[in-house]
Amino acid sequence: MHPANEADRVATALRATYVRFLEAFRNLDPGALASLKSPGCMHVFLPQSIGRRAMSIQEHAEYIRTLKGVLEDFQVEELETMVDPRARAVCAHVLATAESVHGAFSNEAVFWLRMSEDGARVVRVTEFADSATTSAYFGRLRRGSIASKV
Repeated sequence: MHPANEADRVATALRATYVRFLEAFRNLDPGALASLKSPGCMHVFLPQSIGRRAMSIQEHAEYIRTLKGVLEDFQVEELETMVDPRARAVCAHVLATAESVHGAFSNEAVFWLRMSEDGARVVRVTEFADSATTSAYFGRLRRGSIASKV
């Protein structure tokens, strides 16, 4: 296959997987998110100063289930996305908003998805979140009823 055609094919596969990932995230659907990940995929949170440890597929699914139980009217706006076929990666800048009994939630984040060779599976998620708003909101949650889950 011609290199340009191969790059286009990979870019299309990467974008399609990312679109499914974003839709699953918008729906806070732990099963759909898990189905896109390769075995051993880790979800890493940055910056390290927010104190979130990396999560396995199962741990991240439980985390998403917890969020789904707390957040209402969860919206995700895609601000910018870059697809890199050579690196088998997608980088997306998003803004997530929601309401909850603990107050308004707003989080600006960048997702860096490393993908499998064929672009069909996510092998690593690195989520760089707005540390100020994330820390403030999750601090309110920890003081609330779901302290042990976030």
